[in-house]
Formats: sequence, C-alpha cells, structure tokens
Amino acid sequence: MKKAQIEMMGLVVIVLILAIGFLFLVSYLTRGGELESPQVIYQKELLAYNTIGAIIQATPACGVDISMTDLIDDCVSFNEMSCLGLDSCTYVSLEAARILNKTLNIRQQQYYFYVLDSGQQLKISIASGECLGNRVSATQPLTSKAGELVIGIDICG
Repeated sequence: MKKAQIEMMGLVVIVLILAIGFLFLVSYLTRGGELESPQVIYQKELLAYNTIGAIIQATPACGVDISMTDLIDDCVSFNEMSCLGLDSCTYVSLEAARILNKTLNIRQQQYYFYVLDSGQQLKISIASGECLGNRVSATQPLTSKAGELVIGIDICG
C-alpha cells in the first residue's frame, strides 16, 4: 500500500473513535448525567424479585389450606374461591396493594404490578402512578390450572 492510503486509513480510524466517543457522550447527557453502578442496578433488580416473592409467599387470612399462589391461580383460571367474603381476584389485589404500600410506597418508589393469564390478558393491575424514565422489571412465571401465568412488577426510577 502506498503511504497516502495508510494515512487515509489512520484518519478513518481516528474519525471512528471520535464518533464512538461522541455517541457515549450523547448517551450520558440524555440520561441526565446519571450512570448507575452495577451494584445499584443489582439492588433494584433484587428489590423487584423480592417484592414478587413477598406477594406470592404471603399468607392469606382466609384459611390454613389456601395459599396466595392458590388464590392467584384461581383468579386467573376460575375465580371461584373466596377469602374474607371477597372473590380471589379482589383479595389478591387488596393484599398485593397492602404489601406494596408497606414496602415500595414507604420508599416513595413508583411501581406497576400485574398478573397475566396464559393468553397474556391482564387479570390484576396495581399502579402507584406513571412509570417515567428508567425502570427495573421482574417477572415470575407460574403454572396454573389454566396454563402458564406471569406475575410481574416494574419499579420506576
């Protein structure tokens, strides 16, 4: 190769490096200058998964032989069970809202909790407001009588 061609390739490499640097700068500025550390991201993801776990493992006040998973399963499939005079969907919604109020609302974090049936139709939906900006999502699939269901939460901010 001629000397001019090698110099031209060097200039192309320099321009590419500058372009990539500019993209990182634009990305940093559009995020408001906030780059979260991996530890902070991990803590938020852990909070999301633990919140789902707390809701699933909560002990309903309706009887010894009924679990929260049973009530969620019934809500998605038949909605025949009752707990404290409420149908399963209403009870799960109220209990999940109570748990979310004691955890995420105290931290002043916006969230969106949901349960989807096997056809991806929304069965339960609880939101504390609009989820703008960054969010951390967690989902937990469960096998139910009506097929596969998904319990999920988006924690905002």
